[in-house]
Amino acid sequence: MKHKILLIFLLFTSTFFSCRKDDDTPCDNKDYHYNLSEEDKSKVPYTGYDTLVFISNTNDTAVCIGQGKKQYYLRTVIPNYTINNCSIPSTDNYEAYNYKFSSNNSKFNIEMNQYRKDEYGSESIYFYFNNIFFILYSTRVGNPNSNNFIDSILIQNNWYKSVSLTSKYFNPLYDKLFYNQEFGILKIQNSDSTEIWELLTKR
Repeated sequence: MKHKILLIFLLFTSTFFSCRKDDDTPCDNKDYHYNLSEEDKSKVPYTGYDTLVFISNTNDTAVCIGQGKKQYYLRTVIPNYTINNCSIPSTDNYEAYNYKFSSNNSKFNIEMNQYRKDEYGSESIYFYFNNIFFILYSTRVGNPNSNNFIDSILIQNNWYKSVSLTSKYFNPLYDKLFYNQEFGILKIQNSDSTEIWELLTKR
């Protein structure tokens, strides 16, 4: 019985002291990574070195050449908790990709970013077109149950299926961008419809 009591005491004291922080021991940061799923990556059909040719309703042409695909991480540092006067922060890293296209037309430029923006699994694609900002959630791309889904659309004598529509500030009265998983950006339309750009070729 005495041996059992001694054993329990030793286990308790070793556990207690192992949980205590040595003042000379630095705090360890927690580092978490949240990556895009392969399914969501496939919803951006660009290698980074694609050539996109767009034509406008005024017969203006823009040749956009991809400048590469850059991986990066969005980092957020959050102080989580304190143990024995030691504040242990965590760093959340969200996988992201950037695509830039140079254009021979000063009226037309494209930059895209796709990233996993939070630990709840919200993946987004951001577009910048001539300083107009669009956002498209990856879960809506090609999703027939989404309220922005278009079954098919005719663009430059070609039919495209499973098209997703997004607008500035999600307001249908603003500029519109049409997109699908196979070809990417298909059409960009100004809110007043005076300027419309459509995809001619992607290679």
